[in-house]
Amino acid sequence: MALEVKHPSQVAVAVTKAIVGEQGVGKPQLAEMLLREPLPFKLTIRMASRLPLPEETQQAPVDFVVFMFDICNKHSYQSTCDSATHLAVNYYLGKVCFVVTQLGNPYERTVDMDTVSELTNSYDSPKLFANFCVSRANNPLDWSCILIITSHHTSQN
Repeated sequence: MALEVKHPSQVAVAVTKAIVGEQGVGKPQLAEMLLREPLPFKLTIRMASRLPLPEETQQAPVDFVVFMFDICNKHSYQSTCDSATHLAVNYYLGKVCFVVTQLGNPYERTVDMDTVSELTNSYDSPKLFANFCVSRANNPLDWSCILIITSHHTSQN
């Protein structure tokens, strides 16, 4: 699924982001938040449950990948780990982040934080935490994570 927003400036720069994660991790909510932010470039978002993405000759290349998983769902985490292996190692430098959701109750977590850190450290990529069940005013940290993701675009575009 591709979502697109055009800004009044109609700048020539275009950025394509892929949000990868199992159903229920908040991909549509993240996409909606990203598309609402005023950006100095045209943003296209592709969503997928796993990598590799299907071959589509009409699609723009992906500039940034957001891996999302639910820390309370071991299958969600494992799917992210499996998908992460489909990117070339040199792709990870500044083009990938991991978003961890459902941090609420530590007793419900099926993946411990050390394991999450091992994953993100092995790819030298940042981990961000998100809870899409609360408003922007009540959760500024989540929105900071969104702004970090949206501000990234390659200078090649």
